Amino acid sequence: MSRHIVLQNLKRSSLVSYALVLTLSMLLPITLGSPAGAEQLGDRYIDMSASQTNNGSGRDGGDAFGQNVTYTVNFEVTSTTDVQGIVVEFCDDSPIVGDSCDTTVGNVPDISGAAVAASSASVAPDNDPNAWTDAYTGSKVTLTNGTGFTGLSAGDSIGFDITGIDNPTSTGTFYARIVTFATGAAATSYTSASPGTYIDEGGIALAVANELTVTARVQEVLEFCVGTETASSITPATGDDCATNVAGTDLDLGVVDSNSIATTSTIDTPNDGIMMIRTNALNGATVYYKAELDTSSGQLKQAGATCSGTDLDDPCFNSIGSGNGTRAAISSGTEAFGVALKERITTTGGATNDLVCDAAYAGDANTTLGTSCVGAVAGNNYAWMQDGTFDTLASSSGPLDDELVALEFAATASPTTPTGLYSVTSNFVATATY
Repeated sequence: MSRHIVLQNLKRSSLVSYALVLTLSMLLPITLGSPAGAEQLGDRYIDMSASQTNNGSGRDGGDAFGQNVTYTVNFEVTSTTDVQGIVVEFCDDSPIVGDSCDTTVGNVPDISGAAVAASSASVAPDNDPNAWTDAYTGSKVTLTNGTGFTGLSAGDSIGFDITGIDNPTSTGTFYARIVTFATGAAATSYTSASPGTYIDEGGIALAVANELTVTARVQEVLEFCVGTETASSITPATGDDCATNVAGTDLDLGVVDSNSIATTSTIDTPNDGIMMIRTNALNGATVYYKAELDTSSGQLKQAGATCSGTDLDDPCFNSIGSGNGTRAAISSGTEAFGVALKERITTTGGATNDLVCDAAYAGDANTTLGTSCVGAVAGNNYAWMQDGTFDTLASSSGPLDDELVALEFAATASPTTPTGLYSVTSNFVATATY
């Protein structure tokens, strides 16, 4: 059974790289002129990975210009001689020990910032895991240990990480030579031209390639509609949208008298006011409304009428909360008109943020279809802004997927409110912050 020896890098990142790595292993013939008995290292590879970039290039792993890359070196020994030295040399032109080695910057990795840690496992008790020494010369990494790996058997695996490597800046193939030595002095004396006496050796071909960048565009989306409910009633189910559930532009309060409070919800359906919004705005959206002015007044009134303050005998309904967008309760017989957001349907689309009702318009709880507005309180609470300025109805802190809110208008007359046809037109606007 083969044993696996690991030289563990103390600085090694635990993150997994995501760049394309192309590592090729190849068996090479025994180099002519190699020392007698020297053999090929088995099952050898160098894997490129990375977890960050040094220079903000956004590149790592096996791509060209990869920064702060970790090379994981692994090989199996063939000879049983104790190993006290290991050399890994990077060349542009050849993986064969004894051949010339082109170390042109940009064609081979930059190891000036590299580091290799000590062994964390051994095949002999006397192998001090902190005794390995690493040195870096040009494109050569040299590891030495006075005791080294002892009692080796053919097939034992040695592995270690070299961190802090910058990949070649040119794409294409380069090579690594891995050479083992019986002494640290022999390893230190190694040069590509004069490798000296070594135990085993092996070559590895590696390659770096350009990254492939995929680009996609998502356009800004804002869909907003206000109207009346269609004949198909609104339900808290997926699939509700403006085209399906919002239709007309007229709401009817019916006959309003001083004996009760008339609301659009009490009239035969479909008569609910519906407001629906969808947006992919990262910072959400806000919905506003304003009353259109008629003779300087945005009150529920007879067309062209002049309103006189809070009179109860002019052809104008007094606005709840003094007409300044303040929430208040409507009591039957006390002339008043206002609007409230009665309920929200938050399950009509996908998982989104909530559309939060403004406090002034958060009516009392009504969960027939969905959920009550945040801040809703008991009682017939409504508000109305009659001066023709925009007031906030609802808002969100993030994207919305067809969030729906029911608009309920309400009115009650005083015993002296003149007879006639009363109306008011309101305008709604939604803005999104991307």
